[in-house]
Amino acid sequence: MISPCANGLFASDAKAAFELITVAPADCRTDHVDAVVLGWRSSAERIAREVRQQGYKGALIAALAKPSSADVVSALSSGCDDAQRFPTEPSELAVRISAIRRRIEGALTSSTIIKVGRLEIGRDGSDPRIDGKPLKVSPNCAKVLAIVAESPHPVPLARIALALYRGDPPPSKTVNTYLCMLRAIMSVATGEDRWLKRHDGGYVLYRP
Repeated sequence: MISPCANGLFASDAKAAFELITVAPADCRTDHVDAVVLGWRSSAERIAREVRQQGYKGALIAALAKPSSADVVSALSSGCDDAQRFPTEPSELAVRISAIRRRIEGALTSSTIIKVGRLEIGRDGSDPRIDGKPLKVSPNCAKVLAIVAESPHPVPLARIALALYRGDPPPSKTVNTYLCMLRAIMSVATGEDRWLKRHDGGYVLYRP
């Protein structure tokens, strides 16, 4: 049986064996994580929102020791995908995570284009356009632009590096170079110099 935790990540393999890793909300966006299982206590609503604000888009499940309608409503309205009584069997948790991931993957494939004001770009950084005209940027610059465009919240430099290079991120100055190039290119293409800004410890795209 798996019991509720304060806040942690459950990484699973195909046999539904789970490993609990206690982490801060800012560390939730990692490639090996199947789900975040959050023990529903007094601070859980705030933590759930913070996990989403940090950019985590995977399965987020509220672990309820004594389920109530109020707790379920609170969990689902705070960004959780599911609210489940804990302790629970690993096999049941694995099936719930799989169902959530199918819904997430279906939503992503149905909308592969990000639109932000005059900008359109594929989620993978493909075919960037301003006012319908191709934006001439390098593939890596385009991927950085897509990462920032996809998030309504400031994206930390470390998260951009991780998303761009996975397990082998480059020095911060390399990603900073891409961001500087993008600022200059976007300024020329749009006639505006405010498209990419540093805000609250991260980078945010201007959303007119």
